[in-house]
Amino acid sequence: MIQKKNKKSKKVFLYMRYSSEMQNYMSIEAQRRANKNFCNGKYQIVGEYIDEAKSATTDDRPQFQQMINDCKKYKGKIYAVVVHKLDRFSRNSMDALFYRALLEKYNIKLISVTEPLEDTPESKMFANFLFAINQYYSENLGREVQKGKIEAAYKGLYLGGTPPYGYDVDEKRHFTVNEIESRAVRLIFDMYIADYSYQQIADYLNSNGFRTKKGNKFNKNSFSSILQNAERYTGVYMYNRAESKYSNGQRNSHHFKADEDIVRIVDGMPRIISDEVYGKAKSKLVTNRANSGAFHSERYYLLNGLMVCGNCGRAFSGNTSKAGRNKTEYPTYRCGGYRDDCNNKALNIKYIDDFVVTKLMEIVFDKRNYTYILEALNRKIEKTAYDNKNKMIKVKNRLVQVETSLNKLTKALLEAENLSAITSKIAEIEKEKEKFEKKIAELETYEPVFFKKNDIDDVKAKFKSYLLNKDLLVCRKFIRSYVDRIVVCDDCIEVILKTKDENLKNAA
Repeated sequence: MIQKKNKKSKKVFLYMRYSSEMQNYMSIEAQRRANKNFCNGKYQIVGEYIDEAKSATTDDRPQFQQMINDCKKYKGKIYAVVVHKLDRFSRNSMDALFYRALLEKYNIKLISVTEPLEDTPESKMFANFLFAINQYYSENLGREVQKGKIEAAYKGLYLGGTPPYGYDVDEKRHFTVNEIESRAVRLIFDMYIADYSYQQIADYLNSNGFRTKKGNKFNKNSFSSILQNAERYTGVYMYNRAESKYSNGQRNSHHFKADEDIVRIVDGMPRIISDEVYGKAKSKLVTNRANSGAFHSERYYLLNGLMVCGNCGRAFSGNTSKAGRNKTEYPTYRCGGYRDDCNNKALNIKYIDDFVVTKLMEIVFDKRNYTYILEALNRKIEKTAYDNKNKMIKVKNRLVQVETSLNKLTKALLEAENLSAITSKIAEIEKEKEKFEKKIAELETYEPVFFKKNDIDDVKAKFKSYLLNKDLLVCRKFIRSYVDRIVVCDDCIEVILKTKDENLKNAA
């Protein structure tokens, strides 16, 4: 901002800057003090401009640009721009020459406090030399810093910035798994492989209480970095992938360096997803790039990727048709060759989804599998009962500890001078006691009810309803566990399984 003062001394702007790598705000104070001491008695300071944590290798600095604009606005009134050193003005020699020439156009000088230069051709030549030296120093420093980072990278160490989603960093700079975020990462990959759109994944995560690294809700733009860096989640530590910055300081995040320049350490960080999941996600990313926009539909198609045309061999995929005066939408599965030579009919989505799930349920819930299914369900019920028993023991032990603490505090209350502190603590512990008593009551009401053979029809009906109406992700995984492909012919639909009886037994 311009400071209005009525003095006849020459008016100057002060420009100060510190970079994020090596300095802090204290360096600004040192620059200001030196600049003011230099100007004292000679120049009138009418404006100060400070860029904090900004590199001088680029001119993308808000206060720097504001100063240049003010120089143009007040040309003829400003005598000079004063900096502590020329490298505060710029460390890019091309930028330095350009902006110095711009100041000269406005008849404004560039003055360095620690590098006093006369207004002569020789001094200007020496200033040009200093600009080049400053750029060399900056680039050489960056190279040395990068060497240190690469050495740290070979040790699998965290090198700054926000840790990748799914990970935290310990005090020794090693990556550790964030248990809650890692569950979200697994869901993201599972749902992506299962043909969910980004918006559907975001809605599912948000409705189940998951949040981004910054604590915000997910949106359809939250997953690109996670999926593009899928290999990291198999435990592969990677550094130095991104291409170098352009001359303007910007970086294209989609351009990567050659493989030989990338630090890549297998088992360099904890694994979150399996190699199989990574392979499927990578394959899908490649396919999606070739078919941009194919997975942005708001409607979810349960059987996408499984259906094949029995006439021409092309894939059936979900789409929405409009018909009638009101342009009513009709979601269907249709052969990819319908625009060419294939006349296979489109299938109503509700009909075919229900048909496949029903047929699969008949196979899985075959009488030969009743024993396996009931045994699996009863094992889960038995495990729940066992876990509840252990929880009950722990909660009761904790309740005894709380009651002991409460008794001690009550006794201390009779002898205490600071009653408010103790009564506050008693209230806090009584709330904790109430919580444990409530938990014990809940655990005591649990009675394991085991399934019998005549319950199988009820189990089957409830499971089918759950699959089709409650959780599409579970339904998708269930179908893909057993179905290899679905062949659609003119007069029949053939569901081909990839699962043998023994696998049905294990999966029950």
